[in-house]
Amino acid sequence: MRFNIKDLLRSRERSKQTIIHDSFDEMTYHDIRENSESLQNAERGDFPTLKNLLFDTFNAFYKYSPKFYDDTEIREDCLINKEILAKAMRTEQYNKLRAITQLDEVNSAVATVSFAGELIKELEKRQPEIKDKINELRDRQDELAKAIQQLSRAQQSGDRKQVQQAQSAITQIQNQIQQSVQQLKQSVPQVVVSQALHKSAERTAEMNHSMNALSWGSESSSLKKVPPEERMKLAEKLMNSQKLFKLVRELGRMKRLMVASRRERIKQQSSEVFSIETGDNLNRVIPSEMVKLPHPVLKLDFLRRFGEKQLLQYALREREEKGKGPIVTCLDLSGSMSGEKEIWAKAVALATLALAVKEKRAYELITFSEKVKMTKEFDRDHTPDIEDIVEIAEANYGGGTDFESPLRHAMNAIESKNKADILFITDGEAGISQKFEDDFSEFKDKTGTKVVSVQIGGGTHTLKKFSDKIVEVEDFFDAAREVFTSF
Repeated sequence: MRFNIKDLLRSRERSKQTIIHDSFDEMTYHDIRENSESLQNAERGDFPTLKNLLFDTFNAFYKYSPKFYDDTEIREDCLINKEILAKAMRTEQYNKLRAITQLDEVNSAVATVSFAGELIKELEKRQPEIKDKINELRDRQDELAKAIQQLSRAQQSGDRKQVQQAQSAITQIQNQIQQSVQQLKQSVPQVVVSQALHKSAERTAEMNHSMNALSWGSESSSLKKVPPEERMKLAEKLMNSQKLFKLVRELGRMKRLMVASRRERIKQQSSEVFSIETGDNLNRVIPSEMVKLPHPVLKLDFLRRFGEKQLLQYALREREEKGKGPIVTCLDLSGSMSGEKEIWAKAVALATLALAVKEKRAYELITFSEKVKMTKEFDRDHTPDIEDIVEIAEANYGGGTDFESPLRHAMNAIESKNKADILFITDGEAGISQKFEDDFSEFKDKTGTKVVSVQIGGGTHTLKKFSDKIVEVEDFFDAAREVFTSF
């Protein structure tokens, strides 16, 4: 068999990537990688084709219509990456995941890190010899390169025997390479790829929902306006902090509950009784009409007047919409609040902030333990950004509990404003002086301020002295719903 040296050399210049890409794709991946510690860490693994696999996987998730190079255009040791991604792209789970990764750099990066990590972990568990097989294949490729060089020298010298020996060696090595490629493809079970993709989809969807929970206004559409590098930094924080991830996931749940609770409250309060009229609306028929139903004669009269729309019923009119004042949340972050209570309380406080933004109300958050620790103010001209929310989420102090200092700060924040609401969240008990109790009572009467206090497992003796309503937490879900319908 005669070999063309140029064709042989060209065959050794095949692509290490399996998905067709251009310089724009390389730039996109490079930019997101620069802001992703997780991607950089993933590249440090010892799987032989890992770096190429990560870039291919990113393109498979990110590109609008990813397509593979032909096998003849791909280096043999990288064909295993094509096999992995081809099996992934045949699944329904991949198509579902693409709904949130297509043309989204951040979700694509999260999916890439998660998928590659899960896949390699399972492959090495089920096929512990797979890395050795790839390295052996690379040795064969090196042997082939040397054999091509020997053939070139033999052809130049005109030594027919050496030419035949080199050609025979090349044919043998090429056959060995093809056998190795087939063995490698068979060492990638579909079930391993599918399981890795399933876990990646769950992780990416959770991360996407969590990041959307930190957006304000039109949910994910407002988050899309944040530069990809900033969103990637947020994703990194969520991936690296289990506490923050749990809190943001709970915040998403609280925001959904808040919207549903407020919608139901508005529905109930949108109209009021102002007179009596005649009609056939059984939901508004007055009690004196309903009592006639058990009587056989009066029941006939009831049915006749029902048909003629002559039953007495309440007349309703739309309530006049009243202006809404600011919301001030006092959040206890003393030592006893750590753990599940802290996560729930912060989620409720942040969901209440979302309510204030939605209703264009001013909002101030006051965190405290033995004294006021942090204050954050927001209004229609200064809505929260992601950094604000992360700062609130990560705040943690410990220490004891004092009620007077946050309440005094709340009084100063409200000052001459009318119809303000104070949300006071704690799990502790702290005394207040008689003078402060009197001053605060006078302040409430003057400004029309209402105080809703939330007690997570502690006593209510002091809370009763300054609260209009106390929500004692027995079930987190029910307590949150009661809080959201209190404003």
